[in-house]
Amino acid sequence: MKMTHPRVAFWLIPQQPERSRLRQWIDDLAARYDAPAFDPHLTIYSCHRTRQQHELAVLAALARRSAPLRLSVQGLDSGRSLTRSVFLMLQTNRVLARLHDSLHHNVPQPSRYRCDPHISLLYRLLPTPLPGAEAMVADFDLATIRFDELRAVAIPETLQTAQDLIGWQPLLSCRLASGVFADTIIDKTTIANDADARR
Repeated sequence: MKMTHPRVAFWLIPQQPERSRLRQWIDDLAARYDAPAFDPHLTIYSCHRTRQQHELAVLAALARRSAPLRLSVQGLDSGRSLTRSVFLMLQTNRVLARLHDSLHHNVPQPSRYRCDPHISLLYRLLPTPLPGAEAMVADFDLATIRFDELRAVAIPETLQTAQDLIGWQPLLSCRLASGVFADTIIDKTTIANDADARR
């Protein structure tokens, strides 16, 4: 597999119907502010990739032994960074901390990434916090968001310009605790061989 981006991000993907509702808000904001649309997600870890793809074997094993989880929504906020123009703040819990720690200790490449749980709703660099952001999602009535999928995505070294948001490459998606691969980019034999190589 050709590596188009040097880093891998590990995402938690919301369960339905939360996933569709969040995607609708993302699409609405993207259309209004000429920004890219993307799948709603919570980044739990990020590090440099390896050619052996050990990180994908770790992701698959982690999904098989992890149940779906639920996180509390703390509120909506806006900021001045490319990937945090508008975002939902979530409260961490022990399960999320365990997922982060497991990736931190088991992927081949070390990283200082600290899990700050949030779901971005807009990728757009703005000079000031987005006016009217709260009004646009005023009907957001979810006290919690459920997550039932882990996904690995290849991303650029930095996320500082609009160009950095283009061409992200999904690598692998796994349902939590189901043992079923949602979108398999590498086959199970490759994953098994990578897992054996780590022993």
